[in-house]
Amino acid sequence: MDTLFYFNAAIAICLALGCAYVIYLVITHRSQITRNRGIADELYKLILKARESAKINQDMAALYNIDFEQNGYLGSPAMLSSIITVIIAKYGDLKLSLDDFKKVKDSDYVSVYVDIKTKELVLSTDHDLSSYQDSFDMIDFANRTPDDSDTYH
Repeated sequence: MDTLFYFNAAIAICLALGCAYVIYLVITHRSQITRNRGIADELYKLILKARESAKINQDMAALYNIDFEQNGYLGSPAMLSSIITVIIAKYGDLKLSLDDFKKVKDSDYVSVYVDIKTKELVLSTDHDLSSYQDSFDMIDFANRTPDDSDTYH
């Protein structure tokens, strides 16, 4: 009988440890579920914000009769010419010397943003401007990289 008592005690200890481990797993999984729900809520908010931004951009394009689906519209020489014309009309004559061109590195380029609140085009050498300006959306130019030969920089 003494052996049977020790055997039952060992089984009871194993059962108690097993229950404690299961309780630990339940608590950790619940905290993970809570974190996942929080992340899902934040992602949902980001998706809604992206949809709203896309809708605003579509409305703005429709307002100005801009067809962004047109092949290469934003990267076209006509668009570049229009942007330069607006800059010169706003700030006056601009003189660029050979030294000015030499100062620009091959890795330098201008990022194009749209301020969706003021509906202004923003040209900047700060390529991370949209990360700390909520109202700025970067124009994608059909997923081009600065190394593309037809990207103006």
